[in-house]
Amino acid sequence: MHKRKIYLLCKLQRLFFFKLRAMVFMTWYKFKIKGRHQVTRRWRTIEVIARSETSAKEKALAENLLPPFTCEQIPFAAPTQRQKEKLQAMGIEKIENLTKDDAECILHRKNDCLPSAGLMAFAEQRDFYFSPYIGNKDLYLLIFTALPSEDKCAFFAFCLFRFFSGDKKNNLDTHPWRALFYRFATTVCHDSAFLRSLQNYRGPELSDCRTLSSRTLAYKTAKSFLEKNFTASWQPLSEKNTQKPLSSPLKREKKWPGLFIIEKGKTVPPGAKMLQKKVVTITALDDGRPLSALPFYEHAIPFDKTSSTPKKSSCLSILACFVTACLAAGYYIFHN
Repeated sequence: MHKRKIYLLCKLQRLFFFKLRAMVFMTWYKFKIKGRHQVTRRWRTIEVIARSETSAKEKALAENLLPPFTCEQIPFAAPTQRQKEKLQAMGIEKIENLTKDDAECILHRKNDCLPSAGLMAFAEQRDFYFSPYIGNKDLYLLIFTALPSEDKCAFFAFCLFRFFSGDKKNNLDTHPWRALFYRFATTVCHDSAFLRSLQNYRGPELSDCRTLSSRTLAYKTAKSFLEKNFTASWQPLSEKNTQKPLSSPLKREKKWPGLFIIEKGKTVPPGAKMLQKKVVTITALDDGRPLSALPFYEHAIPFDKTSSTPKKSSCLSILACFVTACLAAGYYIFHN
């Protein structure tokens, strides 16, 4: 009877995995992009996982490839025969829709739990690709490895705060005291001794900070900062340090790229005003001309007026109607 309950529980868990993938994680695509390298001037082919072709070409630019590109969408790699055999041994029969990354995450997850919704939202906001079948520890490893130095320091302090305070919020970007964690990061992100100490942590141990070594310089520095800036009940000492939740990490510090690529007929983002003639359409990239000969937008950029100009308030019109109604009522009462 006990084995029967375990079998049914595993079935429900696998069914939840497949439903989760079908409902949420169908927005990533794989592209093969070919272009000349900016330094070597040789043709290079790279594979990029992105949410759209536009995003894939932006990542190709970040890899120092020069337009024009040849961009082709390709399927994800299928599971290997050995992975299929292991999945079938686990009782997973429907494996035709799984990718190689999905199979690897399922096999590596073992007894690990699913990551929280807040942690998954944090990774998606940072545009980190991960399989929907990834385990909690593996997602911590992916995030901690991919984060830049300053964000990694803030994330480390945030994980320690959650451990000491028992806080259940997993998304650093929407946390109400996010500014405090980044204030700590700005003080240590250029400290070579702290960064060397931080290399002792890989990421999976941050899912359960009870396994963290408390003897490192990184641990002692972060703990000392938290004790100085929070009360015994883990409330911030000063309300001015709090910050409203952010929906995106890009709102903290917007760093626009050196070149904007937009679809034909779409409006240019307001942040591209500073770029002036460094905005080009995708169709212009595919003409085969070098970068210096591309038709960039002139200064008269067709910005979306709804996004660049604030809407006028209707309070004045409402007040005018109210005053007019009062005058009319007073006139009627006076003459009657």
